[in-house]
Amino acid sequence: MKNLVWLTVLLSMISSLTCANDRPSWYPSNESLAVGQVITLTSTKIAFDDEYYILSPTVKFSTLTLEKATSSFIKKGGWVGLKLFQFNNKTYVDHIYEL
Repeated sequence: MKNLVWLTVLLSMISSLTCANDRPSWYPSNESLAVGQVITLTSTKIAFDDEYYILSPTVKFSTLTLEKATSSFIKKGGWVGLKLFQFNNKTYVDHIYEL
């Protein structure tokens, strides 16, 4: 539990450093953060702690490309942080942080 709190604080600090100008104007401003274990990661969605989230068209990885993440780095059970937003009643992933 202590590690989860630390990771959440770390993600909020990273989130505050992220520039909002690098997103399209249609992106909503209601963002949230999540930390947990990956169940699966595909080119269109991520299964994360029994929830499925859609990857946004401009999803970013902290140091990875989508091809590397799906093929080798982020494996089942790996810990990641997600920066999420809601649009049209769906939750999208804007950024994936490797932990």
